[in-house]
Amino acid sequence: MWVDIRARIDKVKQMLPKAIFGPDLNDKFSDTAAQIIAVYSSKLNPRELKCYAKNIKDKLVKLGSVGRAEIFGDREEVII
Repeated sequence: MWVDIRARIDKVKQMLPKAIFGPDLNDKFSDTAAQIIAVYSSKLNPRELKCYAKNIKDKLVKLGSVGRAEIFGDREEVII
């Protein structure tokens, strides 16, 4: 069942713009409880904001009740 669902999700991902993160399938039921924390700033540049988010992540993973923390949507630096 999970293989079929994952295959369908992968097919849909190909139709989405590259800037879109997801959809994704989490079949690890022990990891399904989630909280999303959005970090935004009109004063910090993207590098500073990413550092700030990493700081939050590092503090969260030190909590005994947090099993996993991830950062999504951060921008990669590009030299043009």
